[in-house]
Amino acid sequence: GELGVQWREALLARGWVVATPDGRYEVSERGREALAELTPEDFKATGRMLYDCVDWSERRDHFAGPLAVAWLEAMVQRAWLQRAVESRELQLTPTLGDARRVRQWREARGGHWHLAIDTGMNRAGCPWDRVGDLADEVRASPPEGAFTHFHSADLDDGSVERQQHRFLESVRALPERPRFLHAENSPAIERQSPSPWDLARPGVALYGVGRGAGSVMAVEGVASLHARIVERRSVAPGESVSYGATWRATEDRVIATAAAGYADGIRRALGNRGSALVGGRRVPIVGAVTMDMTMLDVTGVDCDVGDVATFLGRQGGAELPIAEVAAAGELSPYEVLVGLRLRAPRRYVES
Repeated sequence: GELGVQWREALLARGWVVATPDGRYEVSERGREALAELTPEDFKATGRMLYDCVDWSERRDHFAGPLAVAWLEAMVQRAWLQRAVESRELQLTPTLGDARRVRQWREARGGHWHLAIDTGMNRAGCPWDRVGDLADEVRASPPEGAFTHFHSADLDDGSVERQQHRFLESVRALPERPRFLHAENSPAIERQSPSPWDLARPGVALYGVGRGAGSVMAVEGVASLHARIVERRSVAPGESVSYGATWRATEDRVIATAAAGYADGIRRALGNRGSALVGGRRVPIVGAVTMDMTMLDVTGVDCDVGDVATFLGRQGGAELPIAEVAAAGELSPYEVLVGLRLRAPRRYVES
C-alpha cells in the first residue's frame, strides 16, 4: 500500500502521468519515454487504463487499472519488486452478472471471476432464467465460479429449496460447469449439512450470530462494547431520566450514567428496552440513549464511578450476545455490528 501510494505521487510529481479535465489520467509524452521499459509493446486496453483507487491501509489513492497492472508485472519480472510470501495481501475476485461487464473484464485482461446469478433476491446478478443469454461471453471468458444468494435462509418457508432448484437450472444453461458453485450464507450453512456445493460463504456467523434456538452450529461472539460509569445518583419517585422524559421512577432508584451513547454504537432503539451488564449482573437501560451517554438502573447493584458497563459481549460469567441485543431493539444483528464502527476506539484482544 505504501509503495503504491508513493508510486502514484511520483508519477504525478514528475509529470509522467497527468490528470485530464474530465477526471481521467493519461500518460504524457515524457511519461511514455520514461516508462517505455515497463510498458509491454503489445499493450492494448479499452476503457479506463488508469484511475484512482483508495488503499485502505494508507487511506490514500494509488493507481489501478490495466496499465497500472502492466507496470507492476513488469517490475516483478525485473525483480525490482518481490511479492511477499507472508503478507496481508488479499486476492479479490469480482462477481459479474451481465454481458457488458463480463466483456469489459475480459478486454481489461482481468483474471478469475465468478458469475452472480439472481434466483429471487432481486438485488444483483443475472436473472436465473436469463443465464443462457450470456453463453457467448461465458465461452470467451469462462468463470471460475458461479453463485447465488438466499434471501430467507433463516426461515422455514421453502424458499431455500426453490432458490437452489433455480440455481441448478441456471447452471445447466452454462456451456460448462464452473469449478466452484456456492450458495450458502451463515443461516444456510446451519440449515443443511453436508453441503451440496463446493464453497460456503459464512458472514455474520463469523461475528457470533447464529440462528438461535434449534441451531445445529454453536457460534461464539467476537465483539464487545464497554464503557465506564461516570455518574451515579439517586432518583426520587416521579422524577424522569433523559430526553423526552420517557422513563420515570415509580420508587427510589439508583441511576448510573455510562460514558457511551448512540455515537459509539449503542442504538437509540435500545432506550427503555435494552440492557447492560454491571458487576456481572444485567441492568436495564432507562430513558432515551443520548449521543454520548446512556443511563442504567443499577438499584441493588454494587457499583461506583469508574466501574465498567458492558453493552455487548461478556462480563464475568454473564453475556449479552449480539442476537439478544438486536432483538431487544427490534434490529438486525448486522445493524448492531456496523454501528460499532462509528466512534468507539477498538482494542484487539487475543483469545
